Amino acid sequence: MQYESGTRSNHDASRRVYLRAINVCPWSKALWVHGWRVLADTMSPKEKAELMEIATSKGVRLRTDVYEVLLSTLEGTLELGGG
Repeated sequence: MQYESGTRSNHDASRRVYLRAINVCPWSKALWVHGWRVLADTMSPKEKAELMEIATSKGVRLRTDVYEVLLSTLEGTLELGGG
């Protein structure tokens, strides 16, 4: 992930590597956190929220700011209503 994202600046390839990795090792909190740090700037709030839901469903608990989650939820609601 880090190679694709940093050295080659290929964020799509980095995202594919990340999704394959969490598919194979969904219980690895270190993997979730590392991918989150590497790809955080390239993900939309909706993608972040979806990944948080998937992590929670797999039993991985990640800390997040409650206000950030509420804000992204509100933004998603406004996008659906304003479209």
